[in-house]
Amino acid sequence: MDQLTEWELQLLIDNVQYSSKNEWEIARQIMYTNVLPYMNKNSKKTAKDMFPLATDEDFKAGEQYNLPNDISSIQIQEMKKLSTNLSEKLSNGKRS
Repeated sequence: MDQLTEWELQLLIDNVQYSSKNEWEIARQIMYTNVLPYMNKNSKKTAKDMFPLATDEDFKAGEQYNLPNDISSIQIQEMKKLSTNLSEKLSNGKRS
């Protein structure tokens, strides 16, 4: 963290609540599977309905933009080219 710029540090501080999101998602799924045998068979409640997390609202706010989740084949080709170029530079010892 000694080499971070001020804006990088600010991004880390602003998003620290997401650092444990994966663990909370796992805990939510475990709780949900434990409750399932006791639920009504016709219940349509999901894990998010039963065990909401504070970070769920943040991700709902991002859905308003309707951004595509998939990347195009052109983007995949561009990433492959970049990866190949970077790999060649690193194998030749030329780091830039």
